[in-house]
Amino acid sequence: MPTKRTRVIHQRKNISNTQLHYASDGLWGDPENLDKLEAFTYHYPTVRPDEYCAVWLAIRGELLPQWIKAYPGTRPSWWYLFDPECPRVSAEDIKRHGWDGWFFTIDIPESVEQEILHTSTARWFRTLTAPCRISS
Repeated sequence: MPTKRTRVIHQRKNISNTQLHYASDGLWGDPENLDKLEAFTYHYPTVRPDEYCAVWLAIRGELLPQWIKAYPGTRPSWWYLFDPECPRVSAEDIKRHGWDGWFFTIDIPESVEQEILHTSTARWFRTLTAPCRISS
């Protein structure tokens, strides 16, 4: 019996090779053909979060199924930063845990942070997650 298949619309045509490479943690894009200026800025996705979030949202529907098939149980690093389905820490939780006055990666719960550190290929994330006390 025939099954109804949903048609995948490729969102990649307006996205550069460099954007694809960094947004997909290297699953897509040619690493030998990266634009040097774009690579410099896209290596740090928190520099222009609105722009990078737009790239993520444009490719997430097509990328996530391929990522999950290639790397079961993990997510690309931009999923943790830009995906609306990623769990977030509320301001109330920060106060309840006594994290006021501490600098850490914004909105990422400790359990998710640990998963990123153990499964993500993004080296930059390791430098962002070390908590430091803000002295006043």
